[in-house]
Amino acid sequence: MVEYHGVVITKGSGGFGGPLTVTPTETKNKLVYITGGGAKPDVVDKIVELTGAIPVNGFKTSVPDDETFAVVIDCGGTLRCGIYPKKHIPTINIMPTGRSGPLMQYIKEDIYVSAVGPAQVRSLSATNEAAPEVGAEPAARTYTYSTDKKISETLAQRPNQSFVQKIGLGAGKVVNTFYQAARDSVQTMINTIIPFMAFVAMLIGIIQGSGFGNWFSGFLAPSPAAAWA
Repeated sequence: MVEYHGVVITKGSGGFGGPLTVTPTETKNKLVYITGGGAKPDVVDKIVELTGAIPVNGFKTSVPDDETFAVVIDCGGTLRCGIYPKKHIPTINIMPTGRSGPLMQYIKEDIYVSAVGPAQVRSLSATNEAAPEVGAEPAARTYTYSTDKKISETLAQRPNQSFVQKIGLGAGKVVNTFYQAARDSVQTMINTIIPFMAFVAMLIGIIQGSGFGNWFSGFLAPSPAAAWA
């Protein structure tokens, strides 16, 4: 019999969202990870260890939404960041990505958390909070889904990641950090500076086009002359 437990997941340094409190159930017990071409990050093992959930390589096997209790991604700000929050599936991003992408309106703190590593995952019972009760448990847990594997998927199922895989994941985090910083800078420019420039340009155009500037300067012209008189 598999016993499920809840976990609390908080954002890491530079992250966004959370904390998320998630607990698998007898029907929603799959932890889907879609990262690095199938490479499994350490945070997946930590969540599986604490919750009893079943890890599923999302690049290998599709899982129905009603069987998925959470998703782990490594998205730097594209579609994956928002597609699962839109489906109301708790989304855990190992990259420090905030609200960005074409579905950014669905990325909210109660369904999404980023910059997550093993240190950001802790047992719900360790926080002295009662975990939700679950009903009857499934008889056994299985990890077999398909025998049709690609090379990257076979490597992702190894219990210990190779040195090259770890370098790849680390390099991806660095690249995505700078990429997200660039996205935030551009977004700030679009949301604040450019609208202000457009507003000022509109005011200048109205003043010059309406002749109000010439009239106002003519209206004030006698004032200096009177002051010197």
